[in-house]
Amino acid sequence: SPSQGWPGESLGLLVNGEWLLLQQGQVGADLGEGTSIDNVQVINVDQALLSVTIATNALPGDRDLTLDLPVGMVAFPQGFEVQDPSTRPALTSIQPAFVRQGQRALLEIGYQGEISDTLSLSLGEGGVVESLELQEGKVLAQVVVATNAPLGERPVILQDGNRIFEGISFEVKDGATQTLHSCSTQGGPL
Repeated sequence: SPSQGWPGESLGLLVNGEWLLLQQGQVGADLGEGTSIDNVQVINVDQALLSVTIATNALPGDRDLTLDLPVGMVAFPQGFEVQDPSTRPALTSIQPAFVRQGQRALLEIGYQGEISDTLSLSLGEGGVVESLELQEGKVLAQVVVATNAPLGERPVILQDGNRIFEGISFEVKDGATQTLHSCSTQGGPL
């Protein structure tokens, strides 16, 4: 789980089986052409978490997952599918596009595709997420930007427990209040 991914994506693939007798450091894994297994973390004797990277030029289609264990090879035929890149879930928009230091805002983050409701959002240093709500086609994020948050453009990174979604950014602007530098009256006493 998940049993699919998109070219250019890095994800965690949870492998479940029975009688696998997995041991940390003694498990090799392969998903075939266009993929790499960067790390294997054994959770228990029947579960492992694979850190998978799918090449940007990986061809769509089913992949067999094979585990190389001290007792032999175990195969999961068609255990994973590389999806067509045009169907990849993505972040599409953010409104408002900036928040000032010291301000609270409700961000509306647009997306396409499927996103699960186990969400976390990162806005970088000084960006605090108070709440997240998943709605059809958008995520509503109540945020606060610290008064000392660094200024400038920063990436918006949304995670849903399976995947990391990037590709949009927002800006932190100076939160200093405007100061009145001059004042005049049009005659008459005050």
